[in-house]
Amino acid sequence: MLMKYSSVRPDGTYEKPVNAKLGYGTMMYVRAGIVVGSADVLARACTIAIRYSAVRRQFPEQEGGPEVPVLNYQVQQLRLFSQLASAYAFHSVGNRMKQIYLRSVKEIGQGDLSGLSEVHAISSGLKSMTTSLTADGIEECRKCCGGHGFSQLSGLPHLYASYVPACTYEGDNVIMLLQTAQYLVKCAALVARGKKVEGFFVHHLNGDVISSSSPLSSSFRGKKDFFLCPVAQEDLMAARSRGLIQQIAPKVLQSGANKNIHMAEMVRMASAHCSYFMVNAFNTFVKDLPESNIKRVLRRLSDLFALVMIEKELPDFLELGLIHPHEVSQLRLSIYDLLAQIRPDAVALVDSWNFPDFLLRSSLGRYDGDCYEHLYNTVQGRGLNQDHINSFLVQNVSRLILNPRSRL
Repeated sequence: MLMKYSSVRPDGTYEKPVNAKLGYGTMMYVRAGIVVGSADVLARACTIAIRYSAVRRQFPEQEGGPEVPVLNYQVQQLRLFSQLASAYAFHSVGNRMKQIYLRSVKEIGQGDLSGLSEVHAISSGLKSMTTSLTADGIEECRKCCGGHGFSQLSGLPHLYASYVPACTYEGDNVIMLLQTAQYLVKCAALVARGKKVEGFFVHHLNGDVISSSSPLSSSFRGKKDFFLCPVAQEDLMAARSRGLIQQIAPKVLQSGANKNIHMAEMVRMASAHCSYFMVNAFNTFVKDLPESNIKRVLRRLSDLFALVMIEKELPDFLELGLIHPHEVSQLRLSIYDLLAQIRPDAVALVDSWNFPDFLLRSSLGRYDGDCYEHLYNTVQGRGLNQDHINSFLVQNVSRLILNPRSRL
C-alpha cells in the first residue's frame, strides 16, 4: 500500500494509522520538493531574461551615441531583479521546509504528533505562495524579453507551460491558503482564551510584535536606511500578519459554518503570514553566512525581496498603521537604490547557478551571449528554411494560383 502507518491483515482487516494526520509527513516532503523546484525553475527564467537583457541594446542615452543594454534601464531592473531575489529566497525557504520536515519525522518517531497541524499549515501555504509567484515570475521574464521572448526558441514558453500545472497539482493554491487560514484561526482562538500557541510559524501571535526594542518603535525609524534593517523588515511583516489575524479571525469564528463570506479575507490573511515566513527564512539564511563579498551581495537581494513584498501590499501596512504615508517615498527610494547596487552583479548572480545551455534550451539565455547568431543559425537549420523556395508552396499553393477553380 506504500504506507508506513497503516496496513491490511491477511484476513483483509484494514488497520488505520494511530492518527489520521500522520500522512502530513509525506505531504510535507512532497511540498518541500515543490518549493525547492520553484526556486530552480524561476532561476532558469531569470537566467534567460537577465542574460538576454544584458546583450540586447535599445535607444542611445545621447543622440548619436551607442545604444544602451536594456538591463541598464531601471524599470527592467525592477521587473527582473525582483524575480532574481525571489528565486534566491525560495531556495532558502525550501531548505527551511526540509529542516521542518526532518524535525517532524524525528518527533513522529518519538510518538510526538503535536506538531503535525503546524507542519500541514506551513507546507500548504508555502506551496501555494511559491508556485503562484514562480508562475507569474516566468511570465514576467518572458515579457521582459520582448517579441523574442514569445518565440519557442527563447525557452520561456515551454518553461511556463510545463511549470504552471504546479499551481493546481498537490492542491489548488487558493484551497491551500484556506487550509493555512483555518489553522491560523484556530491559533487565534487559543490566544483569545489566554492560551499560548507553540511553534515558530505562529509564535508572534503570543505577544506584541512591536516591542520597545524593535526598530519600529525607536529613533532609528527616521533614518535613511530604516527599511534596509532586516529586523525592521521582519517586524513589519510579523506585525502585518498578526494585525490581519486579529482583524479577520474573530469574524470567521463568529460566522460559524458560514465562512464563505470571509474566504477572500482568509486568503489575504494566510498570504500575509506566509510572506512573513519567507522573509524571515531568507534573512536568516543570509545572516548565518560568514562575512564576505558574497554575503553583502546576497544581503542586497534579501533586502530587495522584503521591500518589494512590503511595497506590493502597502494598503495593509497603511491600514494597520505600521507604515506612515510620509515613509512610502523612502521605501521606494530604498528599492531603487538596491536596483543600482545589484546591477553590476546581476549576470554573475545568474551564472552562479551554472545552468548548462542544453538545460535552458534557449537561444536568448546562452552563456556565451551570442544569442542573435544562435537564433539565426537555429532558424536556418529548420526544415522549413532548407530550400530557397519551400517545396510545400511549390506543390500546393502555386497550383491553386496557376489553376484557379471557379467558386460556382
